Formats: sequence, structure tokens, C-alpha cells
Amino acid sequence: MTKSHFKAKPDNPDRIEILKEAGGLIVGDLNNEYGEPYDNMKQTLNLIKAYIGDRKGSELVVTDVPLIMICIKLGRLGGNLRSTDSYKDIIGYCAIAYECQNKEKNPQ
Repeated sequence: MTKSHFKAKPDNPDRIEILKEAGGLIVGDLNNEYGEPYDNMKQTLNLIKAYIGDRKGSELVVTDVPLIMICIKLGRLGGNLRSTDSYKDIIGYCAIAYECQNKEKNPQ
């Protein structure tokens, strides 16, 4: 049996607590709201592939990031059309994409 090189300090359990909280979310609330992770990730991957098309990574620009985030939010909506947070996030990412596009067109 090997000893772990990383041991949580008894006086600093923050990382353990956040892992427990994240674990509860991904198998509880988020799983219930958006469906099985594999299915959701597969759907989201297809959206991102459709968005990127034949472009290579070196051809992507800053504006692509918020638009890819929109793909992620659309993938989530596929699992729950009533998720008002996803609609709000999409609206926000559209505004960010617009701002990024303007900065890319007119760098200062």
C-alpha cells in the first residue's frame, strides 16, 4: 500500500468541503435539472462542433469563447427548457460576444 503525497491538513478542510459540495451538485441538483451528464455533454459537443465547423483552433478568436458558452447553455436547455438561468446566461453571453467582436474589429 502506498502513502498519498497529498494529505488534507486537519486545520484546513476547505478543499474537502468544496469537493463534497461539488459532488452533491453533480449527482443531485444539476443531474436532476439537466439530465445525465454524458447525454448532456454529447449534445453540447455536437452544438460546439456545428458552431466551429471546419475551423482549426488557431483560427478561433476571443469572440468565439462567449459563443461557445452559448452552445453550452443551449445544451443545458435541451435537458430543461424551464431553466431561466440558462436563458439569462445566453442573453449575457450574447452581449459579451458583441462587445468582444467590436473590440476585435476596432482594437485600441
